[in-house]
Amino acid sequence: TRITFFVKNSTTKIKMKTPNNILAVKLSKTFVKGLLVLSLASLIPAGHAGDVTKANNANNLNLTTSWALGSVPGSGDVAVWDSTVGAANTTLLGADTEWSGIRIASPGGLVTISAGNTLTLDSAGIDMSSAGQNLTLANAVTLGTAQTWNVGTSRTLLMSGVLGGGAHLPTK
Repeated sequence: TRITFFVKNSTTKIKMKTPNNILAVKLSKTFVKGLLVLSLASLIPAGHAGDVTKANNANNLNLTTSWALGSVPGSGDVAVWDSTVGAANTTLLGADTEWSGIRIASPGGLVTISAGNTLTLDSAGIDMSSAGQNLTLANAVTLGTAQTWNVGTSRTLLMSGVLGGGAHLPTK
C-alpha cells in the first residue's frame, strides 16, 4: 500500500494505491490540521499514564534518568521493576513521592528502596503477584487510599520504615 499526499490551495488530496485499486479523497486543510492535532495529542501522556518502568540504574527515583523512558511516575502511575533492571537494585526516593502503586515483575535481583523520604501509595497498592524477586521498603510509606497488596508465593515484602495512613490499611 502506498499513500501519497498532494496539497493544492486549501485542499489536500490523499491518494492511496492498493494492489487492487486506487482510492482518492479530497480533504480541507482545516480537517487535515485537526486530524494532525488529534494524532499528536494522543502521544501526550495523560494524568494517568499507567506503568512507568524503572531503568537499569541506581539513580534516585525522583530523577528522570531513573526511569526507562525518562518520565518520573506520578500519583496516577504504577512504578514497575521488570527485566529492564538486570541485577539487584537499591535506590532512594530522593524526595517525598506519590505513586498509584508499585509492581515488581521480573527484575534481575532484590529491589530495595532505602530510607530517606516518604512514599505515598494510592489505589494500585503493591503488586508482587508474578514477582521473580523480593521487595524491601526501608523508606516511610503512607497509604493514600484503600488498596490491595498482593505478594506472590515464595516472595517477601519487607517493610522496615514507618507505615502511615492507618485509615487505609491494605487488604491481603
